[in-house]
Amino acid sequence: MEHKHIIPAPRHAAWRKETVSAHDYALRPEDFNVAGRELLDLFRAVFPAPTAKQPARVTLDAALPKEGYTLDIQPTGVAIRAKTARGLYYAYQTLNQIRDGDRLPCGTVADEPALALRGFQLSPHNMRQMTAADIRRLIRAAGKFKLNTILIKYNDRFPYQRHPAVVSGNAFTMAEIAEFVALARQNQIELIPMVQSLSHLGFVLRHAPYDRLREGNRPEPLRREQLCPAKPESLALNIELADEVRAAHPGGRYFHLGGDEARNLGECPACAAVAAQEGPEGVYLRFINKMCDWVRQQGLTPALWDDMLCRYPAVIDRLDRSTMIMYWDYWTTSVKSPIVVARASGKGVVYDRRWNDEWAAERSDLDKTVMAHFARPLDLARDLTPEYLRRFRPYLGSDFPKYMTGFPYLRFFQDQGFQVIGAPTTLGNRMDDTFGLPNYARFLGNIRAFTERCIAERARGVLTTAWYDFPPEILDLGLMATAQYAWAGVG
Repeated sequence: MEHKHIIPAPRHAAWRKETVSAHDYALRPEDFNVAGRELLDLFRAVFPAPTAKQPARVTLDAALPKEGYTLDIQPTGVAIRAKTARGLYYAYQTLNQIRDGDRLPCGTVADEPALALRGFQLSPHNMRQMTAADIRRLIRAAGKFKLNTILIKYNDRFPYQRHPAVVSGNAFTMAEIAEFVALARQNQIELIPMVQSLSHLGFVLRHAPYDRLREGNRPEPLRREQLCPAKPESLALNIELADEVRAAHPGGRYFHLGGDEARNLGECPACAAVAAQEGPEGVYLRFINKMCDWVRQQGLTPALWDDMLCRYPAVIDRLDRSTMIMYWDYWTTSVKSPIVVARASGKGVVYDRRWNDEWAAERSDLDKTVMAHFARPLDLARDLTPEYLRRFRPYLGSDFPKYMTGFPYLRFFQDQGFQVIGAPTTLGNRMDDTFGLPNYARFLGNIRAFTERCIAERARGVLTTAWYDFPPEILDLGLMATAQYAWAGVG
């Protein structure tokens, strides 16, 4: 038997050609020293013969890594060890992948993850076809492939009690959400709920009476999604929305506040007055800091997307260091990259113009795709602002401006004292679709390179995002790629 395709691949494994029958091993109570009926039932499903001659022992070992485990499968007995119940759950998942009916290969495994947090995003508000059954299936898949975190963003598909006018016709029930929470716990997954703060609240602000809280009155849809932070009712509304979702997801450590793409800062007269004194970042911080404080009062750690912090780096100086930053970049596909996301310079995704002629022959196919669809050429040394270069040039690497260190803000944010989670995507910026399907080559390159850099920089972890209204089955490849790279590493 060969086992080259376990996902995620074990860090260390040695298999022999010899196989044994799982029915030859008994899992007796004295051989199972772990609390928890669910784990016992899982392992009994593998070793169902209570009177077999050889023992199958499942034990805890404090000397092992936190989520690590070992397997030792021999004709004389099976030994399964882990430091925690979660590690034993992962050992079970490996056993389940290597068995062929009742046959198990003899051999040993010593396994542990490369990153502490390994996650995936579910966005049922975007995927209108995503049912409760789809979410349950994806939670089970995440557990099977040893992910330990799911970020879930409901928007109008959460059954708000205090604000029923914003609830969509295909919202989940409270019973379904309770089932998601219970199923995640069974599969050793922490759910992180997300409720947008300040921005991306169009699902609320398109309804009366909430529309009077909207910042500005621009006609573009993406400019009609931001709360006016100067109105006291805005904070109260945002907290009430967040509180209902928080209460439905007990037992977690984090609450994601979004906070990205606040495009209307300083538009109304009251906010303009603040911006004149403190800049657009002052308008943003006055609101976001209050939301972060509320999350901390609930005993949770707030999480924010990073783009507004990159756009206005002064925000970082006034943001509590206990805030967890989710740093998203959906364009970079290599650890040595010809592009950089230069938000703080007001330029977006850019590359040096010499890639269009002098260095053109060195571009990879992925580089060509990103440059053609998403990035624009500049003279980077001249056109990036002096303030941007002063703050970020040390993180761009020695080959600037030709190549940049991929995902440079990982180290920048950590140097500022923050925990950082890398956020690649498996479904984002879809204008380079191929025959109606996502550009998987770009997304897998993005996930792989981002994870490699997260491991190298010892970031907290990686969490792959997913957007847009595709059938939910399209998420499976990105979920498994995240599991593979974040557990087994990239090498």
